[in-house]
Amino acid sequence: MLHDYALAASVYPQRLFRDCGFVHVGSAVQDNARTVYVAVPKDGLATLQQIAQGAPHAIQEIQDGIQALDTIALAHAAPREPFESLGADGSLVEIVLHGQPDVDGAPAAAGAATIDSVTAVVSSSGGTIENEWIRRNDTATFVPARIDEGGLAEVLQHNSVRICQPMPRLRQIPAPIPSGQLPLTFTLSGRPPRSGVPPLKVAVFDGGVDADRDVWQGRVVGCEIGSPVPHGNSRAHGALVTSAMLYGHLTGQVLPPPANLDITHYAAIPQEGRQHDLQMYWLLDTMEKVIRSNDFDIVLVCIGPDLIVTDDHVDRWTSTIDQLSFEEDVLFVVAAGNNGELDATTRMNRVLVPADTVNGIAVGATDNPTGTTRASYSPTGPGRTSAQILPTGVAFGGAESEPFIAVDNDATPLLFQGTSCAAPLVVHGLANAATRLGLEYRTPTVLRCCAIHFADRARGQDPDHVGYGHLPSDYPEIDYTAAHVVHVLYEGQTTRDEVDVMAIPMPDGMAAPVNLRITVVSTSEVNPSDAGDYVGAGLNITLRPDTTVYTFTSPTDDKERKSLSLTRDMHKVVELEAVGWKRSAQPDTKSWTVQSKTEASRRAGGKWESVQVINHKLTTAMVGPRIELQHLSRQRAVLTRGTPPLKWTMLVTLECPPGTELYQSVRAQFPTLQPHVITIEPEAGTDIEATE
Repeated sequence: MLHDYALAASVYPQRLFRDCGFVHVGSAVQDNARTVYVAVPKDGLATLQQIAQGAPHAIQEIQDGIQALDTIALAHAAPREPFESLGADGSLVEIVLHGQPDVDGAPAAAGAATIDSVTAVVSSSGGTIENEWIRRNDTATFVPARIDEGGLAEVLQHNSVRICQPMPRLRQIPAPIPSGQLPLTFTLSGRPPRSGVPPLKVAVFDGGVDADRDVWQGRVVGCEIGSPVPHGNSRAHGALVTSAMLYGHLTGQVLPPPANLDITHYAAIPQEGRQHDLQMYWLLDTMEKVIRSNDFDIVLVCIGPDLIVTDDHVDRWTSTIDQLSFEEDVLFVVAAGNNGELDATTRMNRVLVPADTVNGIAVGATDNPTGTTRASYSPTGPGRTSAQILPTGVAFGGAESEPFIAVDNDATPLLFQGTSCAAPLVVHGLANAATRLGLEYRTPTVLRCCAIHFADRARGQDPDHVGYGHLPSDYPEIDYTAAHVVHVLYEGQTTRDEVDVMAIPMPDGMAAPVNLRITVVSTSEVNPSDAGDYVGAGLNITLRPDTTVYTFTSPTDDKERKSLSLTRDMHKVVELEAVGWKRSAQPDTKSWTVQSKTEASRRAGGKWESVQVINHKLTTAMVGPRIELQHLSRQRAVLTRGTPPLKWTMLVTLECPPGTELYQSVRAQFPTLQPHVITIEPEAGTDIEATE
């Protein structure tokens, strides 16, 4: 374990570990303490002892590495709670193995000899390994096994075992709220025109849907995968998520025009036979295969393992969808779970896997369509490093007193409550955003940035409860804005070790105050075995609100400094420079509060967070404000070079007091910025009914 000050990558004892032959195979950060898992050669600890004894004469890098060490201990796994009583015939558990060095000394997944050793321990107590279901992810190896209580105790003593926990099972599928008080059916509003903008392509893996029913208006394709077992709750749940994506929360008997979506609904749950026993392994494998072989824009995940997020381990579900998001350029929208009423002191009310995604949107719920307060069943954060603010946001999920209303396959109402209502409602909103953005700008990163930037925030709400706020169901700000407000969208990719500079379009002479809101979103590859250093790339953000303001340092006392404007304080600048005062190389920066929960994130300035939100009020007239983005990358807790450029999206909102003609002033002074205009035309051959 490292001292709490040694959280930054720059303090990692890389040289010390290398000289001792230690190989980094994983990490975790918990309660501001960083645990690093290393594979140690036979003489590694003796080498460390020799180096420590000669520390006073060692180079500074070695001394710093020794000082960073707090404790050294043999790694042993601890059982996850709650561990139900294991049956005499053995219960299915998941054993996660540490990585180990390969023949070249590089970190790798556990080899055959290690797996055989663990298998021997399990077999000695009468247990068995499900060999065909062993999976590897980065340096971690996931081994399903059937063991009894005696076998569990033996497994936990094996040095290669990182975690042993009950085999993750499918979350409980919520049942509909009885709808006897709504004896009605929905009717279609007529054949709706399709937008000239191609629809978003969405995949959902759920309970299935009768895709050929008129109620879905040709927007849904149904597919069966595996051997799903027909089940009333699962079929109703499948209809719910489909309805919520297409129509949102229903408030009348006539269905509104469907959102601009093409939905492929894979009937996947529940599975029978062996797939049922290990269905979360099977389902994740199947989802990955389907997503890699198709071209989806969004994947909705309302089902998943009934597994609470922890700080010391990243589940394979989470790391797989994060890596898929990065590699396949797809946005995952994940329901956060319905365990918010469980015990908070033991953190049983924390978001469920894979809602700890860093590249997706995790959705909690409100019990009011326009409210910003967490519904009691909606789970809470925090997340972990790289995505501390969880859930990402909230949306209406219904309550028994005010249910979420959807339409079933037969056009009758479905009443539900849960984050399985809220997450597809967010997808419904993203479809509206995509239509407004047009084909050129509706990338997964842009959609994610819009959802966070335009979320409705209520003062005093705990980010652990509502994230960044109530996520929109529509986005009128994209193509309409008031005269005193300007929204500017930036997209780019930043090369490692280079700094991208973006001007903020502040018109000359614009009177203060001006409220500035900046949201930066990036999508990164991940390090699945490193819960403490999970994201592989990040952005160091610098805000320079006035590029005429510099810091001047006294020639006689470097602690005596003055911030002066080259224009407003021109005479004072000339006077000081004449007597030897030195001007800083760059304009002054302005700090802001990083909205994160852990010491690690705060010390890193938020640069490893996949979402960074800046709120700043410009209280004096500013000249040429700008934002600078610097790409940083890391692997195995060490800063790296030569990595691919990091893609990002940034949304900037400037807001002046009402009555200010900010929008027109920006257009006049910054002609390279073009208003976003999207013309929506019906497809050829579509009948449009004229209305007055």
